[in-house]
Amino acid sequence: MAIFLLQGHVMLWSDLLGALSFQVPSFSFADFKKLVGSESPQIVEDYFNLKSDWIFRSENTLKELKAKNIQWLSPESHLYPKRFKWMKEPPVFLTYIGDMSCFDRGILSVVGSREPSQAGREFLSQELGIVLQKLPMTIVSGAARGIDQAAHSCALRNKCSTVAILPSGIHAPYPREFKSWVRPILDLGGCILSEYFPGKIMHRHHFYRRNQIIVGSTKSLLVVEARRKSGSMMTARHALENHCDVGVVPGFPLNPQYGGSLDLLIGTNAVIIRDHLDLLNLMANAEPR
Repeated sequence: MAIFLLQGHVMLWSDLLGALSFQVPSFSFADFKKLVGSESPQIVEDYFNLKSDWIFRSENTLKELKAKNIQWLSPESHLYPKRFKWMKEPPVFLTYIGDMSCFDRGILSVVGSREPSQAGREFLSQELGIVLQKLPMTIVSGAARGIDQAAHSCALRNKCSTVAILPSGIHAPYPREFKSWVRPILDLGGCILSEYFPGKIMHRHHFYRRNQIIVGSTKSLLVVEARRKSGSMMTARHALENHCDVGVVPGFPLNPQYGGSLDLLIGTNAVIIRDHLDLLNLMANAEPR
């Protein structure tokens, strides 16, 4: 793996190239794979029509992350979860705090309503809680209010690791109150993961990308209370298109809170999740990274 000595600092070429994604928002995984073998700043400069100082700006990005005690991953890192590389558009550069070894266990991603019913919360607390006691794993979700935070909370109560994938930078978490979750997550061997620079605030279009990464992290997705037109439905359909096993908690058909959930059970390969036994079956095919 090529290394560069810049301003007295040793830097990996793959990290310098990955950090370029903060300068070039259109930088894709295909671009990365095409350029990583070149090990040539000039080729990258010509490819993106950049100024010659791009590599020093990338170096400064890495130095700033290090100063903030934030770690990073490029696709060449041995810690980069292998399932991410199966995504249609894998992340080129990720920032994180915590322990990436939590991806070495089985992964269950959880999505659902931001305004869940008490029944939805109780299902996670009770049925997912039983599963976590029997089968320690890592729970992945998106840190949002409602089902996301209920899933993170269930993992923490059962002394399991959990991963929060943010639609913002690590130092500008969305929602703001999620700051109080960071230390408990790290203390139990989980991590906070983001595709954005630490101070980047949330934008609406970040949610779609955040949800793609949630799907990309797992073979098994649990949907708890999804309306027909919701981010959870988009995430579930994306998971099905990517051959994930999708489990759905059913609900009363006249309750719009479950409209999308029931659509998934009627018109797709999603399976019904009634209790912890169904959840264990859903997890049977889950594999570590």
